[in-house]
Amino acid sequence: MTLKKFDKELRNLDINEKARPFVCDGSPLDCNTFLIGHNSSTDGLFWDFWKPESVGFKKDEWLKEYKSKNDFNRKTTRRRIEIFFEEFANTNIQLLQTNLYCFPTGSVKNLPDSKKYSDVLNFLLKTIKPKAIIAHGNDISKYMWNLNGKGFLKNEWFNAEIFSFQTKLFCRDHLAKSGVTDSECRSLARELIKEKYI
Repeated sequence: MTLKKFDKELRNLDINEKARPFVCDGSPLDCNTFLIGHNSSTDGLFWDFWKPESVGFKKDEWLKEYKSKNDFNRKTTRRRIEIFFEEFANTNIQLLQTNLYCFPTGSVKNLPDSKKYSDVLNFLLKTIKPKAIIAHGNDISKYMWNLNGKGFLKNEWFNAEIFSFQTKLFCRDHLAKSGVTDSECRSLARELIKEKYI
């Protein structure tokens, strides 16, 4: 699949203009690892940085704009997501960060049931077929367990089959949950690098 075809199929989905379908550095088609949460807490700032006719997603420029509009140090989830991007830099792991639901809200509790659809996530999974998935949060963990057809323990790597492809799956508490630390996120990223699941 080309980026232009990917873009066309992505735009055919029911995506709110403020949504952020994913964040990656370059082409999403090159990403072999997914980090999946619940939904974004801020308006997406996505489409201005999505360039399917050339490089894909311009993450560095997007992050600069994001930081100019948000208090990065207080955005716990985003800050910890960036830890994974930092740890995977200069490795063979190409990360794509996305969510179970595409619609942005300031709080998970504010997400209406009418916006709880996972078309974008399903499209990304079926199209890219990541070799490893880290799911953080109860809703996405349950969703991945259902896709795999069986439950399993949190905080352990499992072999899973999702949409007829094989992947390594790790389900854990949400990155912003009380008690989760930056160090813990860094350790999980380094574990994935060390175990060479990719």
